[in-house]
Amino acid sequence: MKERKRRPLVCVGLDRSLTHLEYLPNLYEAIKKRQVLKISYAERYGDRTELIFHPHLLKEYNGRWFVLGVDECGDYKNYSLDRIHSYSVVTGIDYIPIKDAEYKYWNQIIGVSHQEWTDVVHITLKTHSLYKHGLFVSKRFHESQHEVLAFGNHDGEEYGMLSIDIVPNKGQQILEASEDRNLTNIELLPFLYEAIKRKQVLAIYYIHYTDSIKEELSLIVSPHYLKEFNGRWYLLGHTINNEGKVWRSHIALDRIVARPREISSGVTYVEPQAHYYENYFKNIVGVTHPNNAEVVNVHVRAHNHYMFMLTETKNTS
Repeated sequence: MKERKRRPLVCVGLDRSLTHLEYLPNLYEAIKKRQVLKISYAERYGDRTELIFHPHLLKEYNGRWFVLGVDECGDYKNYSLDRIHSYSVVTGIDYIPIKDAEYKYWNQIIGVSHQEWTDVVHITLKTHSLYKHGLFVSKRFHESQHEVLAFGNHDGEEYGMLSIDIVPNKGQQILEASEDRNLTNIELLPFLYEAIKRKQVLAIYYIHYTDSIKEELSLIVSPHYLKEFNGRWYLLGHTINNEGKVWRSHIALDRIVARPREISSGVTYVEPQAHYYENYFKNIVGVTHPNNAEVVNVHVRAHNHYMFMLTETKNTS
């Protein structure tokens, strides 16, 4: 009998084919067991070096995984998994444990690059559309973030305000696109995964933003697929909106209000068409599929070796 190929239920990471993601479980165990590592690492210009490393934290930023810790001198270091050629556990060297100061050091920034000799600063962000404001409220940049002023009409101008307290670094010029956010409802992932496996119909109360309005929707969802993109998790499936019509949009987990409820009677689970999601995601980066769009061939030109090597290890498809 021919074995049936199982349909994937979860897709992760910025649609990139990152190398060495298989290192994650072992690095996690090395941190738990306080093991010292010898790492063969490719620097940004391709030169390989051998180093002794005491791993303390694993961090995903901008779709890329890093292991954080200290070297033999106790200096803070971070290494991207896609540039680790190999690693092994070293015996005979005392493990240097993480200290509160180091955790604070990594927690004060967005990303993994720490600008030395820079103090924490208070940054105020002004939003000029309800959609953007709602996006940033649910998709937080940093754990220090809070809403200073709700979006609305203030002295004749439509805007809202948020603030964060961080150490600025080289990555702040792309603050809006950074992925170091504290997402709400991430704890729903196991529940939604099981709902997909068991083909359960769910009632989901959802906040939907456009540029001008904020809608509160009661959705009936036959969940099919979970996908992470740009540091944010989405649920895709067959969805009916308040008006009883098919709602053709993906559901961001951070905008789900309260825990979804299973509907056990009166509705039937709607299966996806064969190969639907395989075809849906085949030629896009992200979760939004423009109507009537055609596939185009895009050439990307790198103007320095660092950027070329970065895109080589962090493929977009």
